[in-house]
Amino acid sequence: MTQGVAFGLALLSTPVAIVAYLALPTVWSILGMLVPRLDGPAQWLDMNRSLIPLLDGSLSGEQVAQLATSVAAWVLVPLAVGLWRTSRREVA
Repeated sequence: MTQGVAFGLALLSTPVAIVAYLALPTVWSILGMLVPRLDGPAQWLDMNRSLIPLLDGSLSGEQVAQLATSVAAWVLVPLAVGLWRTSRREVA
């Protein structure tokens, strides 16, 4: 849910944010599985992959770092961009 709010703030358009929230992580997950060169970055930037050890209860130090990186990329960066854009927006 927080990821959707972050995309909504960053894009300032509800329909575009809904599509981005649903499509971008899915496309990235598929690309990470199909393109061998993206397997390494996908381990760090795919929230679906990085959440699995958390749900299994077998989180190592590297997996915590991977989870933090993926959450930062998919939640914190869009949230920061959205808050910045909202604060710079003129009030009408």
